[in-house]
Amino acid sequence: MADHSSLEQLLDLVEGRLDPEHARLVERTLTGEHAETMRWLAWFRDTASTVCFTGPSPELVGRLHAMVPARPGLLERLTGRLRSATLVELSNGGPVVAGARGATTEPARQLLFETPDGTDVVLRLSTLADGGVRIDGQVLADQPDRDVAFLAGPFEQLVRTDEFGEFGLEVPADVVRAERERDPLLLIGGDDDLIRIDLGGHLAGDARKDT
Repeated sequence: MADHSSLEQLLDLVEGRLDPEHARLVERTLTGEHAETMRWLAWFRDTASTVCFTGPSPELVGRLHAMVPARPGLLERLTGRLRSATLVELSNGGPVVAGARGATTEPARQLLFETPDGTDVVLRLSTLADGGVRIDGQVLADQPDRDVAFLAGPFEQLVRTDEFGEFGLEVPADVVRAERERDPLLLIGGDDDLIRIDLGGHLAGDARKDT
């Protein structure tokens, strides 16, 4: 390129950051097709600044949503034969280390659930400093690799167990406070079954009592 203007000066010229006198000096250094290109870019910038783009109408948005298949919910994704697990043991465990993932030092609650076919699920509930609850669990089964969903009203959280059947998730404080209204539960899905664990009364106050 035979022009003597630096790239920074050309960008400043196109984007309108030069004062009129400096802009004329830079324009005079441009020759031939480069000058024409710069004039076109300046015109495009000025024209674009006057164009107002508006969003689609509610009617169009509704039509587009109707054309797109709905995303399956957690219940649909965790398909299978539903089995309810029964709480067989509830106790307070040892203290949680202060500062670990925001947990307090109060004892964690340990819950043991079992299903009719003998699958056990161990849960450890720790109250966090902000009022939320950390749930660490383990599925004790021949095939421990499972999807785990926590549901509480509109709140959903989906995690996956590791090779040992262990998983962890955190429940926000507002969900814990609305526990009685939201009926929190865990759904643990395997290849051909779905385990339901009702957590109502276990996230907050009732779960802090020794049995």
